[in-house]
Amino acid sequence: MASQGASKGNGPNLFDLFYDLAAEAETTRNAAASSLLKLVLASQQSFLEAARVAQGTDGPVNVSSDVQYTLGRLIKGLGSGRAAARPGFATALVALLREVPAVTTTEVYKAIAESTRTSGGMKGHEERDAYFGRIFGFLCLHRAGRLSVTNVSKHRRVLQTVHQFPQACRCGP
Repeated sequence: MASQGASKGNGPNLFDLFYDLAAEAETTRNAAASSLLKLVLASQQSFLEAARVAQGTDGPVNVSSDVQYTLGRLIKGLGSGRAAARPGFATALVALLREVPAVTTTEVYKAIAESTRTSGGMKGHEERDAYFGRIFGFLCLHRAGRLSVTNVSKHRRVLQTVHQFPQACRCGP
């Protein structure tokens, strides 16, 4: 769960911003993504400062609970069936990945896999949304500069997903 620090004060509430990321108006989505990034970066900066003071050094870097929560929510939002959710959540996720290098690509892959898992009991539109979410997640990694040319095993995973996608799109509603 997000820390209280991100939702205190007179500024936008972290939770309200997720709703605005799915707004039909692009300006509303972009403003929400920008505000969300500012809140999360402030939380991450506070977290890092507290960690440095506690450790007395620039030891291992980790991420704040707000970053962890936001990462999970953004990845889940990529699989939303709401009309404008994917572009809004994708914009925010790319910005987060660019600004918080402590979030590892491996963490993001795992979160995408968990959030977009499909099962035989899913309805056709749910399965399509999951596949769209997975592909959007991989596109976010690419746009954030996180897909390295040297990491062949991760590229295989992306290609397998892209290969499975047309079959999933033919599912009935």
